[in-house]
Amino acid sequence: REAMPISPGSSDEAVSFERTAVLLLGLQNEYFSPEGVLHSMVSHSSAGVLARTAEFLNSLLDTDTLFLSVPTAFPEKLAKAHRPSGLIKHFLDRRAFGEGS
Repeated sequence: REAMPISPGSSDEAVSFERTAVLLLGLQNEYFSPEGVLHSMVSHSSAGVLARTAEFLNSLLDTDTLFLSVPTAFPEKLAKAHRPSGLIKHFLDRRAFGEGS
């Protein structure tokens, strides 16, 4: 595929697929599976998010774009070694983002 304009009507700057990467952060079952412990936080929009993400990724499959998926993970020893607070404590209390999640 040829490079494409960054925005419609823009021809002076283009995306070069062989120099482009898509980074997916924390796209995990904890949020998007109905059994996920954090699903209730995003259930109102999760189907739309997944559909738009799949559409976007599928549109780039025939390009040289690099895809990276980086899961969120909190080892159990983190809760024991530190005094977590805020959002991290919320995740650890619910055993979210543990091994295999």
